[in-house]
Amino acid sequence: MVSPPKDAKTVLQEWSQSKKNVHLTYVVVKESGPPHRPIFTIGLRINGYDEVLGKSNTKKAAEQKAAEVFIKKHNIKAED
Repeated sequence: MVSPPKDAKTVLQEWSQSKKNVHLTYVVVKESGPPHRPIFTIGLRINGYDEVLGKSNTKKAAEQKAAEVFIKKHNIKAED
């Protein structure tokens, strides 16, 4: 049976839990655009690493993008 692919936030959460003293947080860095079409910039902060940003029209999507950026930058692989 094939498992569905994991999203970037899940992969990153599992990675951080496998490390000692690695804690991640997502914070709203900026909210721009008109009220009916906001753009959120989310910062992903992990102790010991530089902050990365994700931008999208929802907070959840911006968090996913920030997680994707971090995963690519640090070559993190999903665990099966």
